[in-house]
Amino acid sequence: MASILEERKVLNNGVEMPMMGFGTWQMTNESAAVAVRQAIEAGYRLIDTAAFYNVEEGVGQGIRDSGIPREELFVTTKVWPTMIYQDRVEEALEGSLKRLGLDYVDMCLLHWPVNYVEGWKKMEQLYKAGRVRAIGVSNMRVKQLMTLMDNTEIIPAFIQIECNPLVSQYEIRALCEYKGIAVGGWQSLGSGAQGGVLNNEIIMAIAEKHGKSTAQVALRWAYQNGVITVPKTVTPARMAQNADIMDFALTPEDMAQIGSLPQLPRYDTEIADVPVRIMEQVKRGVCFAEKGYAGNLTVDFYKDK
Repeated sequence: MASILEERKVLNNGVEMPMMGFGTWQMTNESAAVAVRQAIEAGYRLIDTAAFYNVEEGVGQGIRDSGIPREELFVTTKVWPTMIYQDRVEEALEGSLKRLGLDYVDMCLLHWPVNYVEGWKKMEQLYKAGRVRAIGVSNMRVKQLMTLMDNTEIIPAFIQIECNPLVSQYEIRALCEYKGIAVGGWQSLGSGAQGGVLNNEIIMAIAEKHGKSTAQVALRWAYQNGVITVPKTVTPARMAQNADIMDFALTPEDMAQIGSLPQLPRYDTEIADVPVRIMEQVKRGVCFAEKGYAGNLTVDFYKDK
């Protein structure tokens, strides 16, 4: 039986991307170096990071410490809105490569839709120049994605959005399926502000029926919907458990039950004033998460530099 870590999705430019990877959000450089090495040793080949996470040095160290040839890995990073707003997309990529200690990344994303049409045109140039193997976007709504495609040349290969059984994002996933854009999810386990997935009664009952954890059910739900996931943990046992989802399948009844669950608002556009606060960061010139950063719902975006 093939492992989920061996499963690949072919992107619209022919590049193959693993169906499950390892996330590095809210780590330190020290913990990222250890966790990335352990994840690679556990079989993970997709490593997801971003300049804003402020852990690219640690991620790069973990990659080197793993001893795995670079070409066997798929590394994703992201350009923070401040760099997009300041027309410094190429500089952002160069900075990420330097911090990672890599000659190239497999995927580069626009982290948030700020000046995204012009930002995407810069990404197209980097892609055409062979600086990255694939380019994509993150945290866009349907209208933004359609505006992007109407005003640029290259259709994104990938979009990363909040996606889990309680924030299923069916509308934009349907558009992406129609346009051939692969979908990846963050908060696949509904952690943090959204919560709810791991202790949802319906999901708990389905998990008990299959002899699996609620996390495994959520990740299997994503897999059966074609959504690429990057669950984060610093515990090797949990790394193995998250990947152990190929020995069962959610039945049509299971999927229908999950599909009928009440949906929570999208964090990226519907909770508090996240887009407004992202722009406040941009205007302040913030490019990296501050030490101890705990997410957009708790950080004080308005304090002085």
